[in-house]
Amino acid sequence: MEEFDNNIQINHEISLIKSFVVKDRQRRYIDLLSTTKGRIKFRAYIAHFKDLNHQFCTTIPTDVSQSIDLYNLLKSKNAPETCYVISSNSALDKKTLLLKDATKDLFCSGVDYFLSCIPGKLAYFEGEEPKCRFILQK
Repeated sequence: MEEFDNNIQINHEISLIKSFVVKDRQRRYIDLLSTTKGRIKFRAYIAHFKDLNHQFCTTIPTDVSQSIDLYNLLKSKNAPETCYVISSNSALDKKTLLLKDATKDLFCSGVDYFLSCIPGKLAYFEGEEPKCRFILQK
């Protein structure tokens, strides 16, 4: 089971970075995520993450003001029932959660995070600033 979970983690993380981060920062972030110390550094960057490829970012609509709205928006884009979390909060980082629970617990919570729904195809990012909430989609 551990190996299977590790493969899920690697698939989500590498796909997220390669699909939604600007090209010149991809190798750096993949390298950081591959070590314990590096992961701590990467998680610290999430709050003010500036390296998203904005070609694939859509600011969430203003009517998405509650967690159920985010859940419904992601489901409308064919998100599965589970998602993978990369978070500045170590208790949530590297977890596979039900999408409904993840959106309920994290949306507008003050925690900075990525939800990877479909590896390399659909994700959600929420940074520290209120206007730093994006659907990431290819």
